[in-house]
Amino acid sequence: MAAPLSDSIHYFQRLPREKQAASGLLAAASLPLLYQIFALVRQDYRGWKALGKGGLPYNVWGWLINSALRILGREAKSTKCYDSEKLQSKGGAVGTRGWLSDMPIRAGLRPSIGPWMAPHRQLDQHANPELNKALRKRFDCIISRNRDIVTTKKSLLEGQGEAIFIADYIPHPHAIASSVRGEIAHIHEHHDYSLHCTLSPMDAKLVVANGWGERHPLAGSIALSACYTMIYTPRNDEELEVVSRILCASIAFMTGGKDVNS
Repeated sequence: MAAPLSDSIHYFQRLPREKQAASGLLAAASLPLLYQIFALVRQDYRGWKALGKGGLPYNVWGWLINSALRILGREAKSTKCYDSEKLQSKGGAVGTRGWLSDMPIRAGLRPSIGPWMAPHRQLDQHANPELNKALRKRFDCIISRNRDIVTTKKSLLEGQGEAIFIADYIPHPHAIASSVRGEIAHIHEHHDYSLHCTLSPMDAKLVVANGWGERHPLAGSIALSACYTMIYTPRNDEELEVVSRILCASIAFMTGGKDVNS
């Protein structure tokens, strides 16, 4: 390391004075740009860390992986992709079915979503603690009422927290279920109480179009199915009911159309 540095110094010293001056000016002019780049990198890393754990190592290596994954990121709110016959065929016998035909339109603007690939989180429009507890209670209630078709395990997609999976005795009914290794849904309890779930193409289209959620930025890439969907945090009791219906629709699709007790 010392030899290349010494060679560089000697090379600089052998330059004509006017070239030395020009090089010095160029280096000085670059300092503000380098500082701005460093400030942006530091801000991005701190913002990513503020989201907490989820999906990637919670350190600089996880942030670097996240940064590399950004090249695979896609827009998340268009709905044309759900009309693809190829996507629908990956849903097997239930690939063209839906369970949310009369879904209302969500009031107000969509929440702001962090620009990171993982964790994928809401940055605003958070609910109060009581409503978050009610969501968790409803989540648990739906699980307990459907123990014949679902089970719970540590989330494979988040790497932490409890998730709903297809029951072990039920073979994955279609390619979409296999792509997420049978994981149906999970809540982000350590941050915003949004959810991720996998819906049928028809239901995913309706959820996105009516403002209740959006695709994961990696959905539709080599990493995740286009049907892997973020569901925004419910802000009141009425929205909790809609989110509960979405969760039940996800269970129905992922289990191949089995009856779901809400």
